[in-house]
Amino acid sequence: MHFHLWVFFVVLRPIDAIWPEPAEWSTGSQVSWLGDAPEVTLRCEDRSSILQTRGRQRPKNHFTSLMYNLLYPAEAVWSHFQSLPEQENWQVDGKDFSENYILHEAAYETINSIQNSRFVPWKMHKRNEAFEPHPDSPRHELLALQIQLSLCPRNSTFDPDTFFDGDESYELAVANETAILRSNSTLGSLRGLQTFKQLFYAHSSISGVYIPYIPVHISDRPKWRHRGLSIDIARNPFKPQDLIRTIEAMATTKMSRLHVHATDSQSWPLEIPSLPDLARKGAYHPDLVWTAEDLKGIQLYGVSKGISVFIEIDMPGHTASVAHAFPNLIAAFDELDWSTFAAEPLSGQLKLNSTAVYDFLQDVLTDLLTRTSPYTSFYHIGGDEVNLPAYLLDDTVRSDDPAVLQPLLQQFVNHAIALCAKHRLQPIVWEELVLDWNLTFPSAKDTSKGTLVQVWRNSNRIEEVLKKGHRVVFGDFKHWYLDCKRFKFWKL
Repeated sequence: MHFHLWVFFVVLRPIDAIWPEPAEWSTGSQVSWLGDAPEVTLRCEDRSSILQTRGRQRPKNHFTSLMYNLLYPAEAVWSHFQSLPEQENWQVDGKDFSENYILHEAAYETINSIQNSRFVPWKMHKRNEAFEPHPDSPRHELLALQIQLSLCPRNSTFDPDTFFDGDESYELAVANETAILRSNSTLGSLRGLQTFKQLFYAHSSISGVYIPYIPVHISDRPKWRHRGLSIDIARNPFKPQDLIRTIEAMATTKMSRLHVHATDSQSWPLEIPSLPDLARKGAYHPDLVWTAEDLKGIQLYGVSKGISVFIEIDMPGHTASVAHAFPNLIAAFDELDWSTFAAEPLSGQLKLNSTAVYDFLQDVLTDLLTRTSPYTSFYHIGGDEVNLPAYLLDDTVRSDDPAVLQPLLQQFVNHAIALCAKHRLQPIVWEELVLDWNLTFPSAKDTSKGTLVQVWRNSNRIEEVLKKGHRVVFGDFKHWYLDCKRFKFWKL
């Protein structure tokens, strides 16, 4: 790994500015400068329309103003979130938020980002190498980008299933005055626009941006549909602007899924408007509460970058923070002998045979999934590290016998999965529910909304889960969890 990093800085090919490396590519050695007023057009179904000309449209209402800020530099996004009044309430206008709208805004953002680039790639060249075009050399200009789609982007209300199931492949050719981007979906166009941005460099002594290796031809497609990152906002003081920055980096590297681990035993920062005491009493600090508007903005920004942002409320374990608002729902809360009752402090998890807990689960997920399902196809149920001794202190169970607990856990998870199905969301669970508890639920082979299983303990578990008929999302904690000291490469 270290060897490859050094190679990256010492022996760089022209295409190495694009990450990840495209499936197929070829380059030349001519220079082309981006014109002052590049035009972006869309050709689809024998029709043509202009997506981008010089200048920007004025935002028309609060929603388009929000998206306008979200789709432009991060400073504007941070400013928006910092200045958003608490009492402000806005609704998505279905006429505005569509694939067609997303592609138009992506075209604006792409050209704006390229024109404002300050990236001079001197680190990609040998010491004192004269790699930049001579300021007095004749200029060949790139005047237009044409996006070619077989089907026009939808103008109807955004549908996450249709959008995120889109073909992500694209072809990009830059040879003459017009660059051509071909794709089969809006999502593929977004991936191609990210690559198009990465082709350009700024000049150190004159204004303008250029591509130094015309003609360029790139044909690209992903190897894996789920290229994800998990981020824990419950045990880390992350704010919305941190996730905006994360999504921007993910989009640059063409990742596709952001899993937000939103609550845990240590804190409950996520606002559930129908149960306001959860975040009011469960968050570390009032400034660290994630409002419904914050979450909506993050999901919208993710969609604009081709990233599905989905939420996990881990249950029934990792739920001690619920006790700050609803102590009657939690067993073994904050026991001094925490190592007996939890993987890490605080101890406490939802009671397993309580009608009050089922009412709570119904209220939380109905509130949350109704708000998140318009922008993603996933919901993470959780299910890891369910502690058996804790249920000795559960007055609805009084047992740590797996034979007693397993059917109760199956019933609990079934209820959560049914709520996912009601909101047309594909459930994701941690591996323990399948491998340790031997729970059964619809697999991804049975239906497109079948349960995905996230494997985290080691790679051997992948085969075990696959043999049970489930599709797998894999992230080994020994290699990929950035806070785990067992992985020595992450020592700083």
